[in-house]
Amino acid sequence: MERLSQNSYPLYRAKSGDALPFDLPDALVKNITTTTLKALQSSNALFIVDHKNQKAYQKTTVAPQRYGAACTAYFFIHPKSKDFLPLAIKTNEGSDLIYTPMDSPTDWLLAKMIFNVNDMFHAQMFHLTVTHDVSEGLHLAALRTLSSNHPVMQILERLMLQGYSSRPVGEELCFNPGGHWDQLFFVNNVGCRQYVTESWPVQGSYEKSYLLTDLRARGLIDKSNNFPFKTFPFFQDAIVIRDAYYAFFDSFVNSYYPSTAAITADYELQAWFLEVSQGAKVHGFPQCGISGTPCTRKQLTEVLTHFGFIVSVVHHSLNGGDPVGSKATLPFHLNALFAPLPTAKGVTNLLPFLPPPSNAVHYIGFLATFNRPFYSSTNRTMLSTFDKDLLSNLNTATNTAAKTFITKMQKLSTQIKARTFKNGLSLGMPFIYRTLDPGYIPFFSCV
Repeated sequence: MERLSQNSYPLYRAKSGDALPFDLPDALVKNITTTTLKALQSSNALFIVDHKNQKAYQKTTVAPQRYGAACTAYFFIHPKSKDFLPLAIKTNEGSDLIYTPMDSPTDWLLAKMIFNVNDMFHAQMFHLTVTHDVSEGLHLAALRTLSSNHPVMQILERLMLQGYSSRPVGEELCFNPGGHWDQLFFVNNVGCRQYVTESWPVQGSYEKSYLLTDLRARGLIDKSNNFPFKTFPFFQDAIVIRDAYYAFFDSFVNSYYPSTAAITADYELQAWFLEVSQGAKVHGFPQCGISGTPCTRKQLTEVLTHFGFIVSVVHHSLNGGDPVGSKATLPFHLNALFAPLPTAKGVTNLLPFLPPPSNAVHYIGFLATFNRPFYSSTNRTMLSTFDKDLLSNLNTATNTAAKTFITKMQKLSTQIKARTFKNGLSLGMPFIYRTLDPGYIPFFSCV
């Protein structure tokens, strides 16, 4: 269930007829699932996470020596119970072992540990690409084209509070040679930059990253926003926030631009759209403001909705309060392996793979620095997204819409805080998912 809560971004459904990354014996798959791999695929019940591209990224040489793989994993919806479960993990390195739940408990736990090393790297690098890098591009383009009192600029300035803090922190502490990342993780600082550079054109594609567009493309929801799982914790919370943003920005846009002619006549806004695409080179941004084609009110609403969504929900689901409460839970989650990948199954002792105590404490402390435990007692959470200073510069309709937005966030926060276990589970999970509590997470991306 971590796939459906803490990091669903690399998960996609295997389409019927597509070639699969690897095969499994029918007898083995039937023992786990009651059916075959092809049958799971043809019934839209097979899902994949593929981290094998991590093979190419430069690895650390800083002591202590660290190891890792580049895993591909299968997940499936059980034909009878309808539970969402793991099926297999392939390491793609060393002896290229394939693990399943039919292996010994120790081997299977080790396989999940190996996978989670790759998944942690993905979550952090993906978040840099689709939140910080994209939001910076839009804001820089706005600085070049929008006056300081433009209503869109007022919104962007608020949501970009401390928006560039990741730059100095990253260069001086995290991704500098010999910094935190080199000291802790398997892929080094150069590999991190390789990932962001290579994935930016695809993962940074703006319109394709819209919540509903993205999840539909990966087969996790249908056109009616229904999901195939019993529960989908991330989506169930995220859609509430996304829809609240959309309602707010729909009111905001239509109150300032009551007609198509009004938005066409705003040359600053049209110049901003052009600059985002051509100047900041944000991939997949709406191609308007170009060749005399003005952006529409709906396009502006969608653009601003996604901007608010990535700096709050996407950022903090991957990098804010979540990692220290999940990705720092040793031994299940690791920053790296501290022993070579086994050449055969039958491992009985996992201790050699775990970080030494000093490294483990450093790792947990590093993730804890992103936790922001005191924000819930400040005006920096989503319950304070639109403050008095901002709203005093905006029109009455926007002020009314902002009050409605905050009311929705307060309601969601109350619901999330009230979650408990029922029969040992919460939203189908053996842990309580509170990552997207608007009363806890900031409305802006920061470090």
